[in-house]
Amino acid sequence: MFIIPKGDLCMRFSIDGAEWYKGLSFVMPAIPPTGKAEKGWAEGVLVEADEKKGTLTLTTTDIRQIGMKNVIKANIEKSGKALLRSNLCELFDYLQRDGDITIDYDSTTNKLGILSQAYNNANIPCLDANDFRVLGLDEDDTTAKKFSINLDVLKNIVD
Repeated sequence: MFIIPKGDLCMRFSIDGAEWYKGLSFVMPAIPPTGKAEKGWAEGVLVEADEKKGTLTLTTTDIRQIGMKNVIKANIEKSGKALLRSNLCELFDYLQRDGDITIDYDSTTNKLGILSQAYNNANIPCLDANDFRVLGLDEDDTTAKKFSINLDVLKNIVD
């Protein structure tokens, strides 16, 4: 089981591995290739868990032009946010076949814990979520051109 004591957690949620992977796959195109980002935190995925809404908001950016957000349903036990390294994507690809996964985050140690049927690690380092900025998506960026499109509408366009 997790090393992180439940009382010290800053975020906790569980979600079906396939849903988690689909949610991440939607926002991953905005992340620059590894080592190509102007800022180290731009190689991450900002995960914000909202206990009241029962949703996860996943946000990525290439800093210059693209910022992407996706909101997915999850079982949120404790609200919070964490900035996951995008190089964990191979792990997330593996986890999609592993049923339900539980993710814990402790901001005091900046460590993520993942528990699933075949994977248990409570010592995954994260980036500093307070550094994360998305030009065009941040509410205080009034000069940015913004648009929003419903995922179902986007699917119809692509089909």
